[in-house]
Amino acid sequence: MRVYLDLCCFNRPFDDQGQPRIYLETQALVLLLEKVALGKHILCVSAALDVENNQNPNQERRRNVGELFKQAQDWIPHRKELDQRVNQLLTLGFRTFDAYHVASAEAGGCDRLVTCDDQFLKASRGAATEIRVTVTDPTSFVSEAGF
Repeated sequence: MRVYLDLCCFNRPFDDQGQPRIYLETQALVLLLEKVALGKHILCVSAALDVENNQNPNQERRRNVGELFKQAQDWIPHRKELDQRVNQLLTLGFRTFDAYHVASAEAGGCDRLVTCDDQFLKASRGAATEIRVTVTDPTSFVSEAGF
């Protein structure tokens, strides 16, 4: 399965692990990355992730997330066609980077886009028939039968 994580997922291990939801999502991410290392899933990252991560003022976190990107087996570059798709997604209620992540995941042929962002999940549910990737949260993803 081809999997795309948005930036909040990559940041999750560096968030306050004292909160139960954050801890569970971090553990789900660890399981996912283990499956990637074993070749069960293909992790895809994009130029959009790189741009968004580079906007983080916390240099250490930015560097740590960049190291996680290195576990990806596929890089989805930015192409002009993405901008057109992003504009369509913006009209469906996605925020800018979320739209870039959906467009990138679609362009990369990803089966799942995983996010910890409730607003992103809500927008994805509302646009489910208009997007070509299944958007889910980390704990739901690792609970899927085929995980």
